[in-house]
Order: sequence, then structure tokens, then C-alpha cells
Amino acid sequence: MLTSILIGFVLLPLLVTTSIMVVAEPPAGVIAYTCVGPQAQVLLAYDNGKNRNGWAAFGGHGEDGERIVDTAAREFREETGCMFATPLPADLEGRKRSTVGPFYTYVAEVTYVDPASIAASQCGTPRERKDWIWVNLEDLVVALRSGDDVADASIPGKRYPLWFAGRLSLKQALNDGLLPDSSAVCLQN
Repeated sequence: MLTSILIGFVLLPLLVTTSIMVVAEPPAGVIAYTCVGPQAQVLLAYDNGKNRNGWAAFGGHGEDGERIVDTAAREFREETGCMFATPLPADLEGRKRSTVGPFYTYVAEVTYVDPASIAASQCGTPRERKDWIWVNLEDLVVALRSGDDVADASIPGKRYPLWFAGRLSLKQALNDGLLPDSSAVCLQN
């Protein structure tokens, strides 16, 4: 009886926990923003994965042996057609990050790249994301706080639904103070 209790409550959970830590690397990603003059914009992409069908930032599962910063930088690079020189893992090292469940999110300023250039790239994992848009930071903040769709920065009247988990990640980064809440961040540069 005591042996069964030890196996069931001590050894089995220890084995499961150890095997999960070895096999399942944590997912991570990047919320990228840029300054276009005095206006901050956030890059989003359409995720048509199973049970997703909405707009979100970038990220995915870690590969065997990757650190969280490696996963975040790699996923961002792959899902944006390798069009951005940064962030590199070293750029994210030591930065604060948000957490929603097992997903880690970093926020990084990047240079502006036209969404059509990202779409034309064959580098990375071009089929994971199918469209890219820049949205004004203030419009995104309003959408996150109200639960509404987000407006496109370049097409007046065009709105996009945020993917549920992507919305949570963006909102947590905003609540944690990592995602700026206004374009004042562009005036500080």
C-alpha cells in the first residue's frame, strides 16, 4: 500500500514533470512596434491556424534545447519572412517579459518594413501567417481595452478581429507596462 502511494503521488509526478521539462520547450514570441514619425505602430499578422482565425503578434513553440529568448527571436524572424534584423536573442536577454499561461512575450522596437515585402518573402515559415498589417498603437490599446476589433493604420474604416489568445498576450504586455500605451514612446527616441 505504501509503495503504491509513493509511486502514485511522488515518483509518477516527478517522472511526468521531468519528462515534460525535457520534451516540451516553452512557447514564446515578440510584439513588434515601430515609429513612423511621431506615430507608434504595432505589427500584427493573420493566423489561420486551427481554432485561431484572427490577428495577433508573433510566436510559437520552442525547439529542443532553445532558451525562451531564442524561441521568441526565431519565431518572430520566421513568421515575418526574415525581413527584420532585430530582435536577436541577445537583444531580448535580460528584458522583462509577459506571461500568459505557458506563453512568454517580449516587446521590441523594430524598423518599419512594408507588409507587401513581408508577404513577398519566401524565407522562414511564410505559410504560418498569411497577411501582415501595421496598426496604430493607440487604436490597438482601445481595441484591447474595449474588446473591439482593431483598425488598420493605412486603410480608413478597415477593422480586424484579434485572435483570442493573441488578444490576451497583447493585453498582458500592455498591463505589464511592456507594450507602450501611447505614441509618446516615439518622442523619446
